Amino acid sequence: MLVFFSIDAVIEHMAYRDLKESFWNFPTGKDVVKIEVMPQQFAWNIRYAGADGEFSTADDMVAPLSQMHVPINVPVVVQASSFDVVHAFYVPELRFKQDIVPGLVTTFWFQTIKAGKFEIACSALCGNGHYKMRATLTVESKEEFEKWLKEQAPQEGSGDD
Repeated sequence: MLVFFSIDAVIEHMAYRDLKESFWNFPTGKDVVKIEVMPQQFAWNIRYAGADGEFSTADDMVAPLSQMHVPINVPVVVQASSFDVVHAFYVPELRFKQDIVPGLVTTFWFQTIKAGKFEIACSALCGNGHYKMRATLTVESKEEFEKWLKEQAPQEGSGDD
């Protein structure tokens, strides 16, 4: 019995180490783009963390509905949580899919190597309007991304007070 428990302990340790190195090793640093994705029937709500790198603060930027922009060759860390039912963040061209479950915050990351516009689809049947649940992922240069972010930020004295 001791031999079997020893072998199990070694296998568990190796599995945990591999998970920690492969899946839970999120990029950090100034260049990382942090995005919060909050799907709901039948749209994608997307928010970018501001300069402080935290969500739900005054410097956050809410993107237009169902639009995500990211810079090329820069790590993007996404925190996702559903408002209503199970959704799935799916970008076929990137071969990337992540389920998003209500009540749970799912964190994942990706890094693109090709510029262009790609479709974000919900690949979990989420209701009668599921076919409408699409968004656009725009991968662009860092300069174009920064310009887009500035265009989305509320302007001083714009009367939005």
